[in-house]
Amino acid sequence: MEKTNREKKNILKTLRQIDKDQMKPLFTATVLLIIVGIFSLINPVFRSFTNLHSIFLNAVPVGLVSIGMCILVMGGFFDMGTGLVASMAGMMVGPLMDRGVPVSLIILIALCMGAVCGALSGFAVSYLNLNAWISTFALSQIYRTILFVTTDGIPFTLASEKYSAFTQLGRIRVFDVIQLPILVLLSVYVLSYLFLRFRRLGRSIYLIGNNPTAAQICGINLHSTRMFMFIFANVLSAMAGLLFTARAGLAQPFACESYTFEGIASAFVGGAMAGKGNLISVFIGALIVFTVKSARRPVKNAVETEVVAKNINAVQNPP
Repeated sequence: MEKTNREKKNILKTLRQIDKDQMKPLFTATVLLIIVGIFSLINPVFRSFTNLHSIFLNAVPVGLVSIGMCILVMGGFFDMGTGLVASMAGMMVGPLMDRGVPVSLIILIALCMGAVCGALSGFAVSYLNLNAWISTFALSQIYRTILFVTTDGIPFTLASEKYSAFTQLGRIRVFDVIQLPILVLLSVYVLSYLFLRFRRLGRSIYLIGNNPTAAQICGINLHSTRMFMFIFANVLSAMAGLLFTARAGLAQPFACESYTFEGIASAFVGGAMAGKGNLISVFIGALIVFTVKSARRPVKNAVETEVVAKNINAVQNPP
């Protein structure tokens, strides 16, 4: 009897020691399963492999943006220009291919462009001490102007055969089952998760978001770490723009603009906040956002998605 009571006490003690943050992926996954279950009851076709694969595929660009946005939110910041950075990366492809630039070099140029945009945002926030929302929003308007001046708002079609070397990157099926962009997304999530969990720089982001003064006392370089956060987020945004353009076969000047708000929504759904965040939850959060969008089209506006995100975030992070 005493042994049984002791075992029960040990089990209860173990359960109390479970970190609350480790339960967030379970909670978010439960919400996703409930949403999928409800929509499947309404329309049985919704749970088919083809439809779920399509939702997953559509979530790839925002999934990449949400990784960077989650890291920024954990560090206490936002970047309002990530969506337009993705658009600029996509719009680069056609003109560069017309000039005979190899696809591998185009990808490198686009990612470097994202790094430059991230460096501008990071410099404004970290070194000039400007408000992150205002400074990155101002930069996003500069990106918008660049896109409009260089494209006149006209999409660039990549339907002809000469662009197939690039567009096939978004359409290749691995083992004739899963398309390449999904594997890219999963790989980036795994690598980012391991980086945040096991690397010193990744762990520093949590401390900076929670207590910048303590982080500085511990010897963490606030400026360089914040610069890294913005650069990393914008490089992933450029990658998202490339994958979207490759899959769609069409580069549209402002097609990726909403990715900023959807990335923020995904981060909120995943429970990200200053000093806290779990990429597994954010990944599931991105799937929730696109599951809701795919089941209820058209979505009225990005604010509606964010309202849902904030409600889920409030449950995971009560005051």
